[in-house]
Amino acid sequence: MLWAAVHRESIWEQPLDQLSRRSLVVGGVWLLSAGLGYFYFATHYLLPYFAIEGWVDAMDGEAFGWLGHGLVEIILTIVTRPYVIAWDIITTSGKLIYLGVVFGMLVFVSLLRPAFLIPALPMLAIAMLSRSPNHYDYNTHYTAGLIIPVIFAFVYGLPQAEKIWEKLIIRMGGMLQYLRISAILGTGDHRRRIFYVLLFGLILVGHVMLSPSPISRLFWSDKVWTYSWQAYVPTERVAMIKSMIEKYIPADPDISVTTQNQLNYSHLAHRKVYSPFPMGIAEPQKVMDWSNRTWDGLGVFLKTGYKPAAITYDRYADYVVLDLKRPYFLMDRGCGWIYGKCRDKKIEKKFLDWVAYTRSIYDTVFERDGFMILRRRGV
Repeated sequence: MLWAAVHRESIWEQPLDQLSRRSLVVGGVWLLSAGLGYFYFATHYLLPYFAIEGWVDAMDGEAFGWLGHGLVEIILTIVTRPYVIAWDIITTSGKLIYLGVVFGMLVFVSLLRPAFLIPALPMLAIAMLSRSPNHYDYNTHYTAGLIIPVIFAFVYGLPQAEKIWEKLIIRMGGMLQYLRISAILGTGDHRRRIFYVLLFGLILVGHVMLSPSPISRLFWSDKVWTYSWQAYVPTERVAMIKSMIEKYIPADPDISVTTQNQLNYSHLAHRKVYSPFPMGIAEPQKVMDWSNRTWDGLGVFLKTGYKPAAITYDRYADYVVLDLKRPYFLMDRGCGWIYGKCRDKKIEKKFLDWVAYTRSIYDTVFERDGFMILRRRGV
């Protein structure tokens, strides 16, 4: 809104009168202030008050801690040492691939209308500033917030892309005639149709190569499990897994469950303690009791900084659900599961060691075809 207000024409290229410009300024200032205010309130008060014991501020964690301690230091680093960030992006291949995929899948046309990319800046900043691979891997959910602004920028960037195409053909006129393809390109509408055929042909190639849709190569391949048909199409094995989970694991929400990532079913999730493997197995998990963290208490915390001591209780996993035919995960860290095998052998060994240890202290209540349900002894 502020971007549109400071330009003669809005981002939709329509003239703005004085009233419209003033409305955009007021609305933009309000929206920006509200967003920044809520972000500060949530990170400095809301999350610290309601957070579980041992919670580490995201600003000080693995992802952003390298930029400084706390929000102020991070902002100072961004403002005063942008070259450090630029070097980190250039030397991190995953970040370059991320940018290439996000914009390259639409042939970089979105970059021709950067105003429409303003809503995408927070997500792009997270990916470019973070040192957590989960944030800048293009195939994670963190890219979802970019879809709408990138597509809008693409649509409104098409006219400019057409002009660039025309200028390119004019400048290369002599060479095109020499190569005898000038006649093929033609003029006017014919040249325009060729532009769109080439453009959407490139988009289709990218879609086939990298997307998880039914017309992509990955969907019908076993290369990446989460992209393949196996993750979407119900099979007899999936039906067996769901039925055995419902049969052997009580629906009681007080029964705690730990599962390997990629085994997330509603029957498991609807409970008070539901954890990623291997939490709650070797040692009890600290579970927060929020009974003494009330909204009235938040008011006291805002005024005085005081919050009551956290009430926690130890909780082991009553049941553990694993599947050796799905990608191995320890918490949120995968092993590079390609064609049904781990590329990261260290993570694979750790995962299998945890599986062996879990089986040594838990009873196996069901096992078939690599899928297993384990129950803590005494439950």
